[in-house]
Amino acid sequence: MYKKVYYQHACECPSCKRDGEDVIKKAPVPKQPITHSPASPSVLAQLLHQKIEMSLPFYRQEKEWLTYGLKVPRRTLANWFITGTEKWLMPIWQQLREHLLKEKILHADETYYRLLSSDKQKTYYWLFRTIQQAKQLIVLFQHNLTRSSTVPETFLGDYEGFLHCDAYSAYGTLEKVTLVNCWAHLRRKFIEAKGTLSKSAKAEEGIEFCDALFRIEREIQDLPPEKKYQVRNEKSKPILDSFRQWISSFHVLSGSKLGEAIGYALNHRTGFMIFLLDGRCAISNNLAERSIRPTTIGRKNWHFSVSQRGAIANGIVYSLVETAKANGINPTKYFEFLFEKLPNLDNLSDSVVLEGYLPWSDHVQLICK
Repeated sequence: MYKKVYYQHACECPSCKRDGEDVIKKAPVPKQPITHSPASPSVLAQLLHQKIEMSLPFYRQEKEWLTYGLKVPRRTLANWFITGTEKWLMPIWQQLREHLLKEKILHADETYYRLLSSDKQKTYYWLFRTIQQAKQLIVLFQHNLTRSSTVPETFLGDYEGFLHCDAYSAYGTLEKVTLVNCWAHLRRKFIEAKGTLSKSAKAEEGIEFCDALFRIEREIQDLPPEKKYQVRNEKSKPILDSFRQWISSFHVLSGSKLGEAIGYALNHRTGFMIFLLDGRCAISNNLAERSIRPTTIGRKNWHFSVSQRGAIANGIVYSLVETAKANGINPTKYFEFLFEKLPNLDNLSDSVVLEGYLPWSDHVQLICK
């Protein structure tokens, strides 16, 4: 680490002074992301990198930075993290959300989190992201105190399109959204049932139906959407028809694991058929589950956030880290670029200007690749 010092020259006009006017001209200096502090763009970028990508708590960063000769209390590190994120990264997150809601197919998931300042035992991170084939890849996290339907309703607004998710009831209130249920979730329920049954033939049959569908998906994974649509209706639809007849052909105890699996399939049978309607849809929600996994790693290391502001800031930084990676750029370079450039913009609320600072813009790709 090194210290960068700017010398600002100030010049006074002698003629103006004789005329009774004190005119002093100062050379411009770059505006810093956090004024009157040593939190330069590179320092802030390193702070975010260590906290989110390396999952280092602030107290461990405090010790690490002390070995570099930079003494910064953990409370100050937390303030820098929140202030820098709210002031400079939130506008980018909001711009990304506008692009996300223009997509016709999305993935969603949620996971629990602990917040000390909340009286709730659990709070939640919600994930919304584009499909892997999208031209502009976007992964957004949002922290919320609740797991109720108000969160996806507020985040998605008037969104119309397909939404991959599990069968959690909070998504069922989205009137304009077509839910695409996850066959991987259903398969896990049959696997759980197989582990509890002495005679597991029925559970194995359920697993085989799922496996047959996934085998077809592996065969067509590199095909264009139009071809996928065609193959699915030729090969997958007959399997789905047989599966629907099979789950209706016998009775099981509703309280058993097999009964739960069968009930899950019956109650959400429409959602399990939706992936046939569009070749861009996926058979599972595994993409969202993989995308949300970094939050669980962070949760194991720093355990909680003290305030909701801190939890929200974590979600914003997670969003930009995962979106940067998805678009092939280095997150730390990207953060340094944003913290250097955004404070010197005249109008940070200008969406046209902000377009040049999104991860897929040519300039960002050139500098942060």
